[in-house]
Amino acid sequence: MLVVYLLSLPLLLLVLSPANDGDSQGRERHFQVRGHQWAWEVQEGEQWNFKKEGGPARIVIDKGDLVVLHLISVDVAHGFSIPAYGVKVTEPLDHRYSVELTFMADQAGRFTFRCNLNCGNQHPYMVGVMVVRPNNLLPAGLLGVVVLG
Repeated sequence: MLVVYLLSLPLLLLVLSPANDGDSQGRERHFQVRGHQWAWEVQEGEQWNFKKEGGPARIVIDKGDLVVLHLISVDVAHGFSIPAYGVKVTEPLDHRYSVELTFMADQAGRFTFRCNLNCGNQHPYMVGVMVVRPNNLLPAGLLGVVVLG
């Protein structure tokens, strides 16, 4: 039993170090977000994660990331908001130009983003999910100590 505690001590020291306090500076993340009746497409780099069937589009980031969304509509006018973050566009999205929204991902969790401008009969279903992963290793480290202990 003493060996298990001695082996888990370096892990505990790692998660308690100031570099992993959950408020560390993240990366700048750019996403292209395209709205069309009645779904969102999300692209970061060359990887697409839009699903026509099987669930909403997802944005996955880490707490502390600076998030830059480049928003555009490909058909009718759309709106965009992440209510839990207080982030929204003030002008309708248009196919002729993109709108840029920038914010800090300062809350971990799962958040819904949606079209906030009535865009047709399926408007209520035009939602996506933003997942902000915590970057604090303390819960995982404590779980390791409990499981190994």
